[in-house]
Amino acid sequence: MNTDPTRPLWGKIDKNLDERQLLVAGRAYQRALILAFILILANGFLLEAGIEWAPPLYRALIMAMLLTAMGSVELIWRDAYVSPRMRQRQVTALTAMFLSMGAGGVILGLTAVAVGDPLVDGGGLTRDGTAIILGVLFLAIGVTLLLKRRRDRRSSEDSDAA
Repeated sequence: MNTDPTRPLWGKIDKNLDERQLLVAGRAYQRALILAFILILANGFLLEAGIEWAPPLYRALIMAMLLTAMGSVELIWRDAYVSPRMRQRQVTALTAMFLSMGAGGVILGLTAVAVGDPLVDGGGLTRDGTAIILGVLFLAIGVTLLLKRRRDRRSSEDSDAA
């Protein structure tokens, strides 16, 4: 049993992150926790009002991915997502994974719409509607990784030129 209060309950702390990155991550996780509470509460109010906006599994997936995307975008943009020791090839693979998962979800959803399947049925999202939303959220993470990489390259080129 884990009795050390400085050790996380599961996993491990990334020792490659500096103090600033850990503080940024802590603030991002705190905001994600607050947003999770708001999303769960809003979902409960909608259900109590008789509005089932998506089947239970899809609701859970959308809310979890929304929290993940929100936190990831903030952490990426504030240099607290990718460890400084992570190889560029690993970051490229991570970016490609998010972009391909996002594009796949959006393409699958739009393909279904093109053949006449609805995005919304009976007032709630369908599997295809959920696929598009999840795809857009995965794309948000991948695009943020690309933009951050581009910004970092430009700033390093500017500092080299100076």
